Amino acid sequence: MKRKTRLGTLGLLSAALLLVTACAGGMAGSRAAFHSWPSGTTVTYEMVTNQTMMISVPGQGDQSMPSTSSMTFEVAAAGPRTFEVSVVDVTSDAPTDMSMGMVPEATDLIGSSGTVTLDEQGLIVENSGFEGNPYVDFMGADAFAEQSLQVLFQYLPVEGTLEVGQEWNREYTYPFNIIGIGLDFSNQDAYVCTEALTYEGVPALKIASTTQNAMSGGGEVMGAIMDLAMAGSSEGTAIIDAMTGMLLESEGVIKMGGGISAQGMDIPMDMEMRITIKRK
Repeated sequence: MKRKTRLGTLGLLSAALLLVTACAGGMAGSRAAFHSWPSGTTVTYEMVTNQTMMISVPGQGDQSMPSTSSMTFEVAAAGPRTFEVSVVDVTSDAPTDMSMGMVPEATDLIGSSGTVTLDEQGLIVENSGFEGNPYVDFMGADAFAEQSLQVLFQYLPVEGTLEVGQEWNREYTYPFNIIGIGLDFSNQDAYVCTEALTYEGVPALKIASTTQNAMSGGGEVMGAIMDLAMAGSSEGTAIIDAMTGMLLESEGVIKMGGGISAQGMDIPMDMEMRITIKRK
């Protein structure tokens, strides 16, 4: 009570204003703190993918190929915007004969680890340590970084604080390999910060995204020249820590249609993937 008396009315008002400012800053997010976790922080994420692919084979009709896979990552802060990422576990119920023996098993990733460094917006600018893994080498380092690692770090505006209603965009292309077909995967992303909330006691921000996707390319598979082209869209949401930008959870759905052309035969394809990422 004596301390309150000495502060007086002006002191109490100043303290209240500082508290309100600090809370507001926490909800909006500190630009300098984004993607810089406290030293020693380690987070385990589980990414679950439910995929359904529909292929129309001439003379055989429609064939549906559903599958579910899970990848568990351990992410540890190793310095300013630098993280050690380890693949703890991989599971999948997809039939092993779907790849006709031409694709390494995703379980080859178990126990592998590497280091990723981000720029101020959260993009991976350096990815090392995963080289030499058969799955990564086959898929392509850029594709592995974008599809399996970048999803753990949210792409954010480069300047100022992140506020509800703020919008930003990203366009990018990366190479991708599937059953011997070399593809270019292009994306046009649009983001908007939709909500400030409290997530498990932590000030957080929700980000909604929509993407226009396209992939195309070709190659020789088992002696046959194949061309693949697919296009579609995706949408999702992510919840991030308002102070550090740390991903708390995300979910999204990707829908694409197109097909494969091989030796004068067209095979229509439709694909839907639902992806969730949560901390364990």
